[in-house]
Amino acid sequence: ELAQCAQAVFGLVERLAAWKQRADLLFFHGNKRAGKQDAVHQAQSAMGAASGAGACSATGQALCSGLLDHVPLELLLGAALGCGAPARAVKYAEGVLRHERQRQAGVHSERTAAALYGAYARTGEVDGLLGIARLRHAAGLAEEAEVKERAGEWEGALGRYEQLLHATTANAPGGHAQPADGAIGASGGLL
Repeated sequence: ELAQCAQAVFGLVERLAAWKQRADLLFFHGNKRAGKQDAVHQAQSAMGAASGAGACSATGQALCSGLLDHVPLELLLGAALGCGAPARAVKYAEGVLRHERQRQAGVHSERTAAALYGAYARTGEVDGLLGIARLRHAAGLAEEAEVKERAGEWEGALGRYEQLLHATTANAPGGHAQPADGAIGASGGLL
């Protein structure tokens, strides 16, 4: 039931975003060709009741934009992950990441990168996993080894595990290896 509600919200947000995008294009192209009144009339004609999109006006466009700006992508991301919709989670996480990087001059939050990594892991998208593993500040050898292992790149995975073993041995008191949390990998239960 909760998943159905979340899917309904996702559908509504995406439909509003598509409507706003079409309205923006119509207003932009209309304002370039003719006066403002002609642009409003063209947009209303093109997006009227026949399309099911409702009448288009500058006020409607502003209200829709304001509503969409107040729906946090982080919230949609969490809902997508929570209801088992990893493809939508990837979409929202990429949007959050893009927004953070634009706002903070190329910097992103570790939390968003971790959520995107989790979404990619659920979809089995190996290229995405590798990209996020490189992007994350806290990504270590264990994460890279797991990605290589999931991709079936056994030599690469073994190399990362060996590097991890040397790193943990060198940092452990008395030279005894103490593996870090999550350093076992995807097939760690087999060991």
